[in-house]
Amino acid sequence: MENDHGSSWNPNVVGPLDQCSRCWTPIAQDLAYCVTCGHVSLAFNSLPLDHGEPCNVHKDRAAEWTCCLCQRPICRECCAKETNPFTSFGPLWHCRDCINSAKTIEVKYFKTLAEKNCCSKHMHVLSAFTCKSCGLPLCPSCAYFTAKGIFRKNPNDGPYCLSCFRLATLGGNRNVWFSGHDLSR
Repeated sequence: MENDHGSSWNPNVVGPLDQCSRCWTPIAQDLAYCVTCGHVSLAFNSLPLDHGEPCNVHKDRAAEWTCCLCQRPICRECCAKETNPFTSFGPLWHCRDCINSAKTIEVKYFKTLAEKNCCSKHMHVLSAFTCKSCGLPLCPSCAYFTAKGIFRKNPNDGPYCLSCFRLATLGGNRNVWFSGHDLSR
């Protein structure tokens, strides 16, 4: 990676698309939440069911929709959360199993980060920074800073994780940036 500043990922390059944005675990193909950190990073479309398919939990009931996180058929009682984002063609149903599982994984993940004082993406490396937007612990490779000054040679704002850095620099100049490694040089 050209001019990578010792960072894990150049913020000007799209991606990584095959990994969780919070912990960089490869994304599971059958779940829309990360099995390592519980982060819900995408959702399948919930599909309406009208052909009598049974609920995944209550086999004696007809499922009405599929869960947007696991794609299993569920009845109204199994729907723990319903959202209506403008990007989908209808409501998104979240089943209790997925909501509970993702929350349990997330609690365990953040407890481990706190106990180990480690980077959210590299759990074998101690954290040196905390993202100012979302609070994720970061190692020097995962910390991003904006630049300031006439020649843009000084760090200005940060530290940010990759996702928050991209949001903070949306529509702005993202071409000149610093990593946590740059600050120690």
